[in-house]
Amino acid sequence: MIGILLAFCAAVAWAIGAILVRIGLQHLRSTTGTVISLISGLIMVMTLAVIFHWDSIWELPSGIFLWFFLSGLLTFPLGRFLNYSAVQRLGVGRAMPIMGIAPLFATLYAILLLGEVVTVPLILGTIAITGGIAMIVSAR
Repeated sequence: MIGILLAFCAAVAWAIGAILVRIGLQHLRSTTGTVISLISGLIMVMTLAVIFHWDSIWELPSGIFLWFFLSGLLTFPLGRFLNYSAVQRLGVGRAMPIMGIAPLFATLYAILLLGEVVTVPLILGTIAITGGIAMIVSAR
């Protein structure tokens, strides 16, 4: 139950963040907004990580940091810049639902790279996500 609550809180935070980004991007370029967001996010996340997980950080195998670095490189600078550019050009109402297609790509990569098992609920969920995104984006 706590996982569902955390996921819901994350969704609310992302939604509020998208609105704040749209307001900020009325006065900035998406590159500037991305840099400001990355710096403020880095400060917040590093502070929380050090406060709550100092010992755990040092217990991680050194090779794991490469994967986190690669994930951070793709997710934060590149993904955020593309997200902010989309919000600036399309608006929140159309850009964010398209971002909602991320589970489709995550599922695809999980099947191809991690050997995830394809099940009927997985296929039905993927079709539902894709269909819902298509309906939102095509609506005028």
